[in-house]
Amino acid sequence: LCTALLLLCCAYGCIAAVVQPLPQKGQGPWDAYVVSAPKTVDDVPEKKDFQPIRFAVSAKEVDRVLKYCKQWKKDPSAKDVYDNEYGFTLEVANSRFHFCKEDSKMTAAKKRILLMDVLPAALKLHSER
Repeated sequence: LCTALLLLCCAYGCIAAVVQPLPQKGQGPWDAYVVSAPKTVDDVPEKKDFQPIRFAVSAKEVDRVLKYCKQWKKDPSAKDVYDNEYGFTLEVANSRFHFCKEDSKMTAAKKRILLMDVLPAALKLHSER
């Protein structure tokens, strides 16, 4: 009985679709991925305004952290000066010790692994749920 219920729950689970939008000017194909799930049943009144689940990931955020760490190394009192360049606030200044320490900082190799291996695998796992 438990096995049947588990199979039923797994079969009924959230089905998500991976949508890869066209890259914007200056972006490579790995710069933006979006995961979305189908809308809920329309006949339930309180759920009519639900939208698909969407996760947006951008390589610009990683680049911005790398730029900030270089700036902070030169001037420890530096603020995150790249907000206007990217159009959103990423509070790197509040977490600079986590982002910019030598033993845990982002490197080109870590960036490649994150964007080319981990991110596509995570999106695939999410879409198969």
